[in-house]
Amino acid sequence: MKQTPLKSDIIVHVYIYIKEIFFSDLPDICSQCHVNARCVYDEIDQRYGCVCTSGYTGDGTTCEEEDCRITENCHPNADCVNDVIIGKFRCLCKNGYMGKIV
Repeated sequence: MKQTPLKSDIIVHVYIYIKEIFFSDLPDICSQCHVNARCVYDEIDQRYGCVCTSGYTGDGTTCEEEDCRITENCHPNADCVNDVIIGKFRCLCKNGYMGKIV
C-alpha cells in the first residue's frame, strides 16, 4: 500500500526547493544583518549588503537609533529628550499622547 505524503511534508519540501532555487546565491553577509537592517542587492557593486532601516544608522551589521536632535524626526506631539537610562536622546510623547516611539 502506497503511503500518501502529509501536507506538512509537501510544504516543507516546497519550501526547501524554493529556498534552493531562489535564495541559494544569497551570501552569508545576509545572515549578518542587524535586526534593524535588511539585506539588499547593490546593482552598481553587484553584491549583497546590509543596510540599516529608516531611523537607524550604522554599517548594517550594527545599527543604532538615530539621534532625534540631529534628525529632528519626532512627531509634533512628542519631544526629543535625553533618556539617562539608555544613555541617548529619543522621542517621548507629550502628556496626553501615546504612540510608536521613533
